Amino acid sequence: MKKTIAKKWKISKLKEHPQQAVIFGDVSEEELADLVDDIKQNGLRDAIEIQPDGTIITGHQRVRAAKVLGWKEIDVVIRDDLAAAGPEAIEQHFINDNFIRRQLSPLGFARCIKRLFEIEENRGSVCHTAVKI
Repeated sequence: MKKTIAKKWKISKLKEHPQQAVIFGDVSEEELADLVDDIKQNGLRDAIEIQPDGTIITGHQRVRAAKVLGWKEIDVVIRDDLAAAGPEAIEQHFINDNFIRRQLSPLGFARCIKRLFEIEENRGSVCHTAVKI
């Protein structure tokens, strides 16, 4: 990722990634409350990554927490580089980011691995995806 500067974006204009609910779902209410408390005490440490159209790539749960806190805007980084690389590059980044941010169930882990293999297969290559676990 090239160095980019975060900018403010209206939360109401953000859209969930279409695979978010299918692959990951939301964290529990308890985990969300912990995230809300952390953001309230420490601020937003990492900007949300989005596509130019406002589709969230990384940061779905941080957006949920910001809504609980009543925020109207949130810091985002618009990933034009991923958008230019295409939907598979976006989805691959989306999945890899969640590997390092969540405790996945065995089923969730299997879904991620399966989807990463499908992405590589669609590219017509052997799977060389580096999964960060």
